[in-house]
Amino acid sequence: MSSFCDRLLKSGGDKMSEAETEAYLTKLVKLFSYLEDKDLFGEIFRNQLAKRLLNSKSASDDMEKTMISKLKADVGAQFTSKMEGMMNDLTTGLEHKKKFDDFHSKCEKTSPINFSVQVRRGRSRRADEGGGTGRGAFDKGELGKEGGSCYVLERFGKS
Repeated sequence: MSSFCDRLLKSGGDKMSEAETEAYLTKLVKLFSYLEDKDLFGEIFRNQLAKRLLNSKSASDDMEKTMISKLKADVGAQFTSKMEGMMNDLTTGLEHKKKFDDFHSKCEKTSPINFSVQVRRGRSRRADEGGGTGRGAFDKGELGKEGGSCYVLERFGKS
């Protein structure tokens, strides 16, 4: 089930309209409600979501958010908190990337190398609030200094 959902939400896969995709997602969540081991599905789905987000393979952020909200309505907020955290991190990361790109474009000397970094935390935002590795620490450039796990994807290329 999780692999089918991954194929629906991944870009470059089956070309379907958003309405068709949403209909399939609704059916998947209805089928999901009959599963006994929802945690296993959640773990696999969460790993696939992380891969889609890190590799920019998601067909639509809106569809990702729709699926997460459907799961949240069916199972509860605790089940989807890490997934929602990943989506929030994506938004925060894009904001930071835009700030860096704006700064880099204003520099007198430009680099011939195209550089891109994406950082995703390994723990949920609530767990990080007490440890000091949340967004405030990221804004100060201290992410990961206190042992917080994070995923980093770097891309290099000649301009």
